[in-house]
This record gives sequence, structure tokens and C-alpha cells, in this order.
Amino acid sequence: MTTVFVFIFLFAVIVLIEHFWKKRLRGDEEVKISDTPGRKMDFWGRVIISVSCIIMLIFVFSLEGTEPIKWFFAVYFLLLYGFQAFMEWKYLKGSKEYIATLTVLAVGLIFVFNIEAILNL
Repeated sequence: MTTVFVFIFLFAVIVLIEHFWKKRLRGDEEVKISDTPGRKMDFWGRVIISVSCIIMLIFVFSLEGTEPIKWFFAVYFLLLYGFQAFMEWKYLKGSKEYIATLTVLAVGLIFVFNIEAILNL
């Protein structure tokens, strides 16, 4: 039960960091990738990443130990947030929202690689 609370707490921290940085970098003006010509590329990129990771997840859970699962989530996080940061950098030219996404990526990777230490606190 404690593990679930740790995950919820860390997820909330990541969401708050992303919200804080995006609001700080964006200001009052909200721009979305779906309002740019990159809408289709963003959609299909996310679909390809998600489907391929779901397929890989089947193989990862068949392996023993926690190390393969840790690496799976690190790669998934890197692909998803790396792609999102690239799309924001490429299509939201006046915005620096990609910096917030890269910050969340860094925090998420730190979390993934230190999950065992965090759970043992």
C-alpha cells in the first residue's frame, strides 16, 4: 500500500513541475501542437511509440528481475517525452515549452533509476 502512495506522490510532483514550468514559460498565451501543421505527425508519433511500447511490455514482463522493467520505463519515458519536446521545439516556435518537457523528462528518469531507493525510505 505504501508503494502506491509513493507512486501517486511522485506522479503528482511531476505533474506540478510540468504545470509550473509550462505556466512560467508560456505566460498567458496557450499554444497547442494540435493547432499547428504538426498535428498529424504528433498524433502518429504518439500512436507508434505507444503501440510499440505495449508490444515490448509483453516481452519485458516475461524477463526476471526488476532491472528490465526499470529500463523499459526509462526508454518509454525518454521516447514519449523526448518526442513531445521535439514537437514543441519544432512547431511551437514562439514558445519555450519544450524546456518544461525536458525538465519533466529529467525528473522522470531520475525517479525511474532511483525507484528502489525511494521505495526503501
